[in-house]
Amino acid sequence: MLIHVPIVYAADGDMIVSGALGVGTGATPAGKLNLQSGANHDYLYIDADFSYQSAISLRDNTSGQDVVLYRPSNTRDYRIYTPTAGDVFSLTQNGSVGIGAGTTAPNAKLQVKGSLSLGSGASPSPATPGKALCVLSSGIIGYCSTAIDANGSCLCNGIN
Repeated sequence: MLIHVPIVYAADGDMIVSGALGVGTGATPAGKLNLQSGANHDYLYIDADFSYQSAISLRDNTSGQDVVLYRPSNTRDYRIYTPTAGDVFSLTQNGSVGIGAGTTAPNAKLQVKGSLSLGSGASPSPATPGKALCVLSSGIIGYCSTAIDANGSCLCNGIN
């Protein structure tokens, strides 16, 4: 099936497509850009020289970029960036993960900066002692033996 897509070439060589563009779809594209293959393993490549950043920006049409998945220049790391919090997720080449603003170089396999909620189902009530985890100043994980106060603090007891 041949589908006519209006294409305009700008003076600088850019290609402007009006409507939807399907590559390998064989039918009407499911969205503005639809890539499809019958192969088991297909890839979408975004190539950039190692010394340059490569990125995918997910944004709205009002104020610019909202969320960016990118590879910083001169690294094989991956990060997620938001305009309000900066880099909020990092995956390093050696497999370490950083979650939270400012964790671009995690100092452990998993580094979380900020609060962490573990469990399934509904979150425990802050008024329920023993149901929330905390971290002692020594870095040891503990549990809250008192209710969590309005500041998010509790009496933290270590787990032996």
